[in-house]
Amino acid sequence: MGVSGGETGALNGPSLMVGAEPEAWAVAEPVLGPLAAADGLGGTCCAHLGGVPVGHFVKMVHNGIEYAMFELLGVAVEVPTEDLLHTVTAVSGSGPAWFFLLAEHIASVGEEMGLPRDAAVKLAAATADGAGKLMATGEDPRRPPWPCRLPRWDHRRRRRRHDRA
Repeated sequence: MGVSGGETGALNGPSLMVGAEPEAWAVAEPVLGPLAAADGLGGTCCAHLGGVPVGHFVKMVHNGIEYAMFELLGVAVEVPTEDLLHTVTAVSGSGPAWFFLLAEHIASVGEEMGLPRDAAVKLAAATADGAGKLMATGEDPRRPPWPCRLPRWDHRRRRRRHDRA
């Protein structure tokens, strides 16, 4: 039997992925069903998935999918409680779609202004990548991390001069 749920499962009931012969399932289901979490549809998160090894196999596949998702995200963070995992999923699962929409809009504006589509997409992707790297440093994006010299008009000498940062 595969068991999933962690801290929340311990408090509210786990998800049970059972592999058993039909006769054994008939005996186990009345005992295991009430122990499992509610599925929100009037049932429980307890299911007979097939023969004896199937429950462990399904749990292994479940873990593999989670590990693959985390590998794609490229980052792991520690959260104080398991309840925040839904928030983590919302930020890192839905977040890329919002970044993609923004980058797509940036690219489309570049294209409308005359850039070839492939150049506009390449520039938008590089901008998103650079902005993400800057954000990860914790630096204030409004202040460049290098000394900045901005041209300024010197009215007394009627010419441009550079101020030191």
